[in-house]
Amino acid sequence: MPGLEEPLNSPVDGQLLVQAIAQNIDCEIRNAIGDIIRQDKKDIQTGIAKRRKTAWLDNWGVQSSLTLQVNESGGLNPSAQWLPPSPATSIFTLAGAGSLSTTATRVEKIGSYYSVAQIVHDFRCNPEERPGGLFLLQNDLKLREWLLDVVMLEGTGVAQIPPTKDVIQHQVTFEIVSSGSLTPAWTLTRAVINGNGTFLQASRGRKHDLVITLGPVDPSQIVNLPAGPRFVRGRPALASAAANAHLASEIGIAVSSALRNVR
Repeated sequence: MPGLEEPLNSPVDGQLLVQAIAQNIDCEIRNAIGDIIRQDKKDIQTGIAKRRKTAWLDNWGVQSSLTLQVNESGGLNPSAQWLPPSPATSIFTLAGAGSLSTTATRVEKIGSYYSVAQIVHDFRCNPEERPGGLFLLQNDLKLREWLLDVVMLEGTGVAQIPPTKDVIQHQVTFEIVSSGSLTPAWTLTRAVINGNGTFLQASRGRKHDLVITLGPVDPSQIVNLPAGPRFVRGRPALASAAANAHLASEIGIAVSSALRNVR
C-alpha cells in the first residue's frame, strides 16, 4: 500500500504533509472569507461604502472536502532469445518473454464545516504560520480571488446574490505523475537477454481534489431571538441546494478517479 509521503521519506513525513495541507486549507478559508467581510464592514465604518456588499454571507456556512489519492504501479517484463547452433539452410531460434505487473491505490478523505459567523469571530492566520510548497495543496488556492469576483459582481448590480444565488463553489485539483524504467541487456554468443522492451518500470501518481462549497445554513438549524442575532443549534449544515451541489462534486470526483484507475 503506497504511503502519502514521497519515496525515500518516512511515515512521519507523510503525517507532516497531511497536517500542512489541512492547515493551509483551514487558513485559506478563514483568511479569504474573514478578510473580505471585515473589509466590507470597515468600508461602512469609514464611509467608503453606504451599504454592505457581503451581508448575505452572514448566515452562510462553508463545507470542504479533501480527497488525497496516491497510486503506485510497477511492471517486470523479462525476455530472452536463444540462438542454438543451426545449419545454414535452417536457422532455429527460440524466444520467450514474461510479464508481471501490480497496482495499488490509496484514497483518504477529510471533511470539515465552518460557519461564516465563527470565521469572522476567530483570528486570521498569519502568513508565517502557513506552510509553503510548490504543489500538493500547500500553496495559494485562489479562494479569495474567486470570492472577490463574486462579491464585485453583486456589488455592481449585474447580479443579485440573494436570493438568485444559493451556492458558491470552488474546486481545485492537483495531479502529479512520476515514473522510471530500467532495462539491463546482455548479448551472448548463443543468447540475447532483454534485447527489446522494458525490463523494469515503476510509476507513482498523486491526485488530490479539494471542494469548498459556500451556501446558506439549513433554515431548520437557525433560531431567531427577539433581542439578539441568529444562532445555530445542534450540528450546523448547509441548506439543501448547497449540500446537493457539494455532494454532486464529490460523486463526480469519485467517478472520475474510478474511471482513471480502470484505465
